[in-house]
Amino acid sequence: MAKSPNTKSKNKKAKTPTRKTVAKNKNAFRNYAISDELEAGVSLTGAEIKSVREGGMTISDAYIRYDDNNNLFLFNANIRRYSQDTNEDYDPTRDRLILVHKKQADRLVTKAQKSSMTIVPVKAYIRKGKLKVEIALGKGLKNYDKKEKIKNRDLDRQLHSEKRRFVVD
Repeated sequence: MAKSPNTKSKNKKAKTPTRKTVAKNKNAFRNYAISDELEAGVSLTGAEIKSVREGGMTISDAYIRYDDNNNLFLFNANIRRYSQDTNEDYDPTRDRLILVHKKQADRLVTKAQKSSMTIVPVKAYIRKGKLKVEIALGKGLKNYDKKEKIKNRDLDRQLHSEKRRFVVD
């Protein structure tokens, strides 16, 4: 018996948007206490997005600044030159415009100014063919805060290993 063309299969999986992480800023979590995160787009040229897809992006030294109109710019993000690009005067660390709604940018900038926080890129990934950057507000950590964080992490590891040693199966 042939299937009717009008019947729908119940076994189809719902498509989830794929996210390929291309760069992480581990220094951001080490040097800042991260709060309000926001997903934003980045304005790139065609050769730059091809290079990013090849894995040629680093944001470990990157930071975000804003101008008088509260436009956000990504500074010092390194996107290496695409292998097939013929442009000889390419600058890998040029300033790139961050694409967010005006209200989101205003809210982020006013929070950063009021509480003396920095806007930092945390992660860069490709979603639906577009480069997205996760940006966040970061409050700078002092050296003693960093040492305390490391100390607490080591104590948690020791406690976890001690628990595992005494657990009887």
